[in-house]
Amino acid sequence: MFEKDPLYRKLFVPFVRLSLVDLPSANSIQCCLPLVRKVSILNYVGIINMRKVILYIAMSIDGYIAKNNGNVGWLVGDGSGPEASGSYPSFYETIDTVIMGWNTYRQIITELSPEKNPYEGKISYILTHKKKENKADTFFINDDIIEFIQTLKSQSGKNIWICGGASIAQQLIENNLIDEYHISIIPTLLGQGIKLFSDSSNEKQFRLIRTEEYNGIVDLVYEKR
Repeated sequence: MFEKDPLYRKLFVPFVRLSLVDLPSANSIQCCLPLVRKVSILNYVGIINMRKVILYIAMSIDGYIAKNNGNVGWLVGDGSGPEASGSYPSFYETIDTVIMGWNTYRQIITELSPEKNPYEGKISYILTHKKKENKADTFFINDDIIEFIQTLKSQSGKNIWICGGASIAQQLIENNLIDEYHISIIPTLLGQGIKLFSDSSNEKQFRLIRTEEYNGIVDLVYEKR
């Protein structure tokens, strides 16, 4: 029905030819932005099914995602179900894009998984001011986080995982760009550390989608409303 529509041919056909691998450079992202705004019309009539931006992250009972020195060794359950796989495997299948900051990336490659890319097969974007050489599926970008996420969200594909850190998450939260919050509550009180949520003057309300409990960890999944 839409294939013969001039608006469809002008906007939708060129748009779907763009892929995530076309996006590592700032120039390509800037070129996409006018098209993203136009494609909102197509989203409205239901031609394009928008991807979700998901904050999937663990935090302590008192709201911290890491100690002040970045240590995350406390991200474990209470030992009541050590064999439980948790929600991560099923969540991981729903995404094809991983977003993180430099500190999170550095911790992964130097401490958490120095021998192997844990997100192999996914496209990873590292937001940083540092000039680094792109790899096969890892791109280092220095672009406006808000415009960049809006551009990615309007591309075809699976969901987008906001992996960390706190600064990126807080900017997206403040600009209402997180569609789904998947927060794993770790049975630990840190007392101090790096907060997930910063102070804000904007109230935000959510709808509970589901909960899950394993090994003393409780997953809370909310969507914005």
